Amino acid sequence: MKKFILSLLAVLVLLPAGFTSAATKTEKQTTYINKLFTNSKGTYIKADYIQWFRGEQANKEAYKDKQCYWDKGKCYAMDDYYIRNINPKIRTLKIAKNAVVTMETFQIEKTYDVKTQKVSLATFKQEMQKKRYRYIPFHIELKNGVITKITEQYIP
Repeated sequence: MKKFILSLLAVLVLLPAGFTSAATKTEKQTTYINKLFTNSKGTYIKADYIQWFRGEQANKEAYKDKQCYWDKGKCYAMDDYYIRNINPKIRTLKIAKNAVVTMETFQIEKTYDVKTQKVSLATFKQEMQKKRYRYIPFHIELKNGVITKITEQYIP
């Protein structure tokens, strides 16, 4: 009986260690999408990470970079946002097949309307062929290095 209890205790102590899973790492970035492509392993983007600032923070960051306009002795970022892109590194990132994609200017050429719309990954791939998206920021979320969410940032 003693051996059985000791064996049972040993199993109970070791069991949880065998069933622990690695924590999911979630990361958020803002990026320009230089290229979107598909190969036999999946769909990918070439991402150029940027820093995106709004409001008073945009004014402060534009001032630091001497990229503001002055009005009545105060530095302002144009259109209340400022983008800093100082790191030239381009990253290749995989997009999950079930990634959630949200566009702000989808079909703006036809509708002249800016509105939040969810689109399929296939539609996003087709839309990204348009050159106007080259300098549009996108907010992305990655889980364990794979993009699970893409959101277009509207720029006035």
